[in-house]
Amino acid sequence: MVHGFAKWSFLVVLVALFASKVLAREVDIGLPPFPQGVIEKSEEVEDQSVRIFTSFVREVQGEVRANDEIRRSLSGVRRMVGVDRQYRVEDVADHYRAQLKEREANILYECEGRSCGSSNVWANQVFGERSLYGRDEQQTYIVSGWRDSFNRIQLNTIYIIQRSNRQIYAYEQAFRLPEGETLSGVDLDARRVFGPVVIRWENPDSPSMRAGSEDYRRVIELANDHEGGTLYLVGFSPLDEGRFSEVMDQTERAVGVLRNVLNDRGISNDRMESLIVGPLVPTAEAGRVGRRIEVMLVHEEDND
Repeated sequence: MVHGFAKWSFLVVLVALFASKVLAREVDIGLPPFPQGVIEKSEEVEDQSVRIFTSFVREVQGEVRANDEIRRSLSGVRRMVGVDRQYRVEDVADHYRAQLKEREANILYECEGRSCGSSNVWANQVFGERSLYGRDEQQTYIVSGWRDSFNRIQLNTIYIIQRSNRQIYAYEQAFRLPEGETLSGVDLDARRVFGPVVIRWENPDSPSMRAGSEDYRRVIELANDHEGGTLYLVGFSPLDEGRFSEVMDQTERAVGVLRNVLNDRGISNDRMESLIVGPLVPTAEAGRVGRRIEVMLVHEEDND
């Protein structure tokens, strides 16, 4: 049994972390570009058959060959980022590795230098981007996968190369698998926090939900997919008018309304916990402003 104070401290830290990081990094698919780089090319991919190579590549009679690869019809984006000559391939690679570590990503394949094969093959045969042809000893390729905050699998490749003129390019392919699809090598059990599903509410004096059937479906699926987890209903509201205590009371009532709705839809009360934040953790990300309840699922730590 977790002591009450420690439990509330954990929840406040949990909400603060989500407010500052989680959804901000999920607004756009993929990884934040190298800060000192410039996006020179970006294109969307819709239901395109792609080959993600997870082993050494080579060209045999004009065809790309590899011992292992992922073949999927996927949607996402491709981006090319140009980086100034003062930086090294290692600098750029370290940035992306840090982003992957933050997401607790599984590295499915990684190579550096000549162990990646010929840069000419990567540039012209794999990616079809002549600008990526460079020095074989100055290249890095990383394939990764992770579960994002909405429990969807993201599959990502990043190829970094230094050309003969020392110009560096980072070429990213970022895909999101269709809902319900799995990917071998992506660990689902290591993650403990999922969500949030944002449910909006209105009428402070008599709170009511502004949720549709799709919103409730996502919450119920989240609960069903993780039977051992606890749903945390985190209530937010701005301090536009009225006393702070009044706003907190209104938010608490709104959370109670949602809790009853979810209970009527089959989620037992003992699987739900309420946390009233009100205006205490302000956020400015798209979709996370105003009166809302963010539903997150947490796998409680086994103390046995």
